[in-house]
Amino acid sequence: MSKEASPQIHLKDMDARVCRKVSEVLKACKPKREEIAKHLGISQALLNAYASYSYSNRKDECKPNGQTLRVRKAKFPLFRLKLFREITGDDSLVREFALTEREKWLLEVGELFEQLLAKWGRGKK
Repeated sequence: MSKEASPQIHLKDMDARVCRKVSEVLKACKPKREEIAKHLGISQALLNAYASYSYSNRKDECKPNGQTLRVRKAKFPLFRLKLFREITGDDSLVREFALTEREKWLLEVGELFEQLLAKWGRGKK
């Protein structure tokens, strides 16, 4: 009988993957972090927090055993995803985390079709 990982572990892994992807996009894109943060309407410090998997210790809340509760400083909010893609020109965050496998496949088919049309001289004008 196989043991399934708890949903909490999957969420932590997803958090880490989102952080890594945000960090990769920020490193690769042309606009500087300061400019991206300004367009998103947030501070550069918050944008940096989205890109790093760091914790803050909350002293106001403790676990039953007396340990300090560790809480993620910031998680990338879904409502900023579209604007982030537009500012950075990178849609990898959307492709990896916001599309189903079917939607990814449909997007790839559409892109291939667009390339064929361009090759035949019938693409966007």
